[in-house]
Amino acid sequence: PISFYTPNEDFYQFVRDASQTPKPGDVQPLILSHGGRDVPVEWEQVRVWATEDIDRTLICDGHGFYVSSLPKMADGHSIKNWDWRFAAIGNARWQALPVSELFRRAGVPLEGPYLDAQARDGENWLHPIDAVRSELLLAVGMNGAPLPHAHGFPGRLIASGQYGIASLKWLGRLQ
Repeated sequence: PISFYTPNEDFYQFVRDASQTPKPGDVQPLILSHGGRDVPVEWEQVRVWATEDIDRTLICDGHGFYVSSLPKMADGHSIKNWDWRFAAIGNARWQALPVSELFRRAGVPLEGPYLDAQARDGENWLHPIDAVRSELLLAVGMNGAPLPHAHGFPGRLIASGQYGIASLKWLGRLQ
């Protein structure tokens, strides 16, 4: 276990385009897709299946593109978010289940070279299927509480061993 958990309200958060962020309470079923067949899975069912408490650390790569876009002081340093100039990191205990188990329980085959994960804010990420089978998690809770909206409620991926950008928030479809 991790010896320190970052409180949810202090856990770093980054939103690439706030105009596309789903509104709190706007919950739609998660779609699992294979071979042209879509299987909707209600988040209440996902929460029932997510019985594991899994410690993981998420690391942001520093958002160089973001920090470089902030207004600069006379000496060239960013005015705000200076603490993110190198990276952001947070430890949490996630209430989750392996994505491979999600597909098994929903009766959807997990085949092909990649899993295309699509978030409701327009982001997507391809995960090699071997990594999906061994380490990709679907989290619905954080540090013993429901997943906060800022961290992807109702569900987000946790991509072990990858930068935080691969741990998509506001998950909508896995195919």
